[in-house]
Amino acid sequence: MVLDPFCGSGTALLEVRLSKRNVIGVDINPVAYYVSKVKANPIEPKKLRENWEIFLSSLDLTKLNLSKYPRDPLKS
Repeated sequence: MVLDPFCGSGTALLEVRLSKRNVIGVDINPVAYYVSKVKANPIEPKKLRENWEIFLSSLDLTKLNLSKYPRDPLKS
């Protein structure tokens, strides 16, 4: 059993899981917790695709202002 009390992005959690050991990760930052949870736990491609579609449909692209960015950043 491994305890990572500051799991951050979850790299240690993933490595421990890959070594077939049990791990517990804790982080006070909710974003770090979510990132580490997603990184350390496999997800089925179908479920990932469904969640991606939900995410895309929730975006309001009409409020996206890209005018300050070059059209082709590689040519700037």
